[in-house]
Amino acid sequence: ADHIRAFLLENGVKSALINLGGNIAVIGEKPDGNPFQIGVQKPFAPAGTYCTTVSSSQKITGTSSVVTSGVYERCFEYNGKLYHHILDTETGMPAQTDLSGVTIITDSSLHADALSTTCLLLGLDQGLSYIEGLPDVEAVFITMDGEIVDTRN
Repeated sequence: ADHIRAFLLENGVKSALINLGGNIAVIGEKPDGNPFQIGVQKPFAPAGTYCTTVSSSQKITGTSSVVTSGVYERCFEYNGKLYHHILDTETGMPAQTDLSGVTIITDSSLHADALSTTCLLLGLDQGLSYIEGLPDVEAVFITMDGEIVDTRN
């Protein structure tokens, strides 16, 4: 997304929303002058059901990226246990976490992608502490119980 955004900016694009699934990058505002509204998917709900939104007017810097990592898209349940694609590097099994999703808002999609997965693996308390120590980064944490912890507040 960062490379696509850079290419568009180099070619004079003033307004764009680049949607690569869980990775969204924004240039400017919508052509009508209003901010882009980006929905944060509600975990385990039908696609397009959002639990909160991020506005492009909430930019950290001149451009924004919104990236989500979650355990609810690429997963299945077997014998009452959730298996997902984010793996514990020590066991090779799906990571155990108290979070179902983490959305990062910052200027770099690359950094946001790494941070969203890292925070998901860290869990709510350590992930929140980590994000609070970083400049120009905000996050929306969604726990397995559906609680939303939003650093933008």
